[in-house]
Amino acid sequence: MRVPSVRVYTTSSGLDPAELRPGADVVLELDEAHGVDAPWEVLVDDYLSVEARGRLDAATVAALGRWRASYDERLTVDGVCLPFVREWPLLRLILPTARGAAGLSRAVERHRPASIEVMDRDPHTHAVVAAVAERAGVPVTTPEGAGPVEGRPRWRPVPLGRRLRRLALRLATVLGAPSLLRRDSVLIVSYWPLIPLLDRMLSDRDWKPAMLLAKRPTGPRRILRTALRGGWVGLSSPQGVRRAAGRAQEALDAARRGPTSSLDLCGLPLGALLHRRALELVRASAGTDVADAAVLRRALSRGQATRLVAGSVVDPDTRLIVSVAGEAGIRTLLLAHGAYLLPQPLVDMELGDELALWSWTVAPPLRNRDRPIHVVGYPLPHSPPATRELAPGRDDPTVVVLGQNGHPYTSTIDARIAVRQYTAAIRAVSTRFPRATVVLRPHPSADLGPLGSLVARFPSVRVEVDATGAILDLLGRADLCIGGSSAATMQAALVGTPVVVLNLSGFEWPWPIGGATTVSVARSEAELRTTLDHWAGARTLHGRDDLLEGLGARGADATEHLLRILERGPQGPSSPDRVRES
Repeated sequence: MRVPSVRVYTTSSGLDPAELRPGADVVLELDEAHGVDAPWEVLVDDYLSVEARGRLDAATVAALGRWRASYDERLTVDGVCLPFVREWPLLRLILPTARGAAGLSRAVERHRPASIEVMDRDPHTHAVVAAVAERAGVPVTTPEGAGPVEGRPRWRPVPLGRRLRRLALRLATVLGAPSLLRRDSVLIVSYWPLIPLLDRMLSDRDWKPAMLLAKRPTGPRRILRTALRGGWVGLSSPQGVRRAAGRAQEALDAARRGPTSSLDLCGLPLGALLHRRALELVRASAGTDVADAAVLRRALSRGQATRLVAGSVVDPDTRLIVSVAGEAGIRTLLLAHGAYLLPQPLVDMELGDELALWSWTVAPPLRNRDRPIHVVGYPLPHSPPATRELAPGRDDPTVVVLGQNGHPYTSTIDARIAVRQYTAAIRAVSTRFPRATVVLRPHPSADLGPLGSLVARFPSVRVEVDATGAILDLLGRADLCIGGSSAATMQAALVGTPVVVLNLSGFEWPWPIGGATTVSVARSEAELRTTLDHWAGARTLHGRDDLLEGLGARGADATEHLLRILERGPQGPSSPDRVRES
């Protein structure tokens, strides 16, 4: 049906979602709090099927690859390929534009408006709308009085102690910090799966674990012991960053005048827009990346460190560290940092000389198999108890609901999912157990703002939010976990907590949270209520063994396994056709 006009909004923040009309209003970015209240076919994601989103992921990665093929060499400064270091942030930048353009194009095709009104003065939105309108042959207007978009601040509580430690480090390193690595040290890029390995090394005088001041381990005592035992890699100075930024500026200026068509997407002329934004992203960090690489090269070229151990190389800092270690001839061992359960168009863990996985079930879809790959199991100490039962007649259980957030590196999960997941879980639990306590646990990267509106939405239900507590402690206190596509869902089995997987995504998740699993999987609020009824009657739920097997929690000591790998020294590559499980 043809409509007079489609009104396009950059974001639904500040709007009343109940007043938005399908076919008349289209929002490029949905305020997460509006995930339930905004009508269907108001958000651009609503116009894209799951299959279409998968194709969009592939097209976006291909476009980024074409752009990098044109600009990697041009944007290499002092031996640092800036697009390579920032590859994942570049994907995160491009993907929302591609999704917005594709969804808006589909909305225009369906509703055939006589014109498009852009309801604010966001330049990025205007560029996307102009590209869509040009292909559709539709005029674009902007109402008088339309103003700029004001970003909604994201709120994450930071404990006082952590804030004070960060401030102290900034003050102590305002002029940079020199490196001091001891001979035969093992450099560890700190992340939570590597903490048990670091602690084991600190308890054995034969090991000399070292750290990066930019990636310090948790706890002042652990930091001090690591510094004394193996030393540290320092920080670049503000002057060094400024000088490096100056050297990068010439390359960036030249790239600005280069071709842009490689970033055209969805049959739309988006290349100029995305090229400009990609260069802005690279420019913002160019000085830091080049200066940090110089610090790393000075520290690692002296031959003091013998090995480097790190986790995910999505993070640009870790990617840079692993790359410079390779330049210096230092062998790198990567330990998987979590469970890879959602589509991953751009594959993590492709760098590194050796790779350690929890299990093949939660491994990324690796292409680089021509290297030693070890399956070491779940990296934290564990001795999983039996799954707890619900006491007979109990009507006040504590239920933890894990947040199912959209993933920034794939379009498959839409922006509505977090609030839909929480809302469906709260309604189902409160219907079956009116005296229950529902604890919402957001993903560490999630915006906490929408959770306040959720608590207010259910005044008669005891709803709490736990954003910062230790996840295993929280799960251990719960009678039930309603989980999503995250490692935390499987970790519930480590503490004996029964699990129901709630999958509202519209596509099937892999085993053990989907497929031929014995875990209870609900794909709607109604199915979740049925599962809760079963739990109340049977008092327990199946699936523990599948979750533990998927997690790699087989009782083995992963830390000891990692130490043996490090002790053996350099290994030859694995056969591409037969990846060894050590």
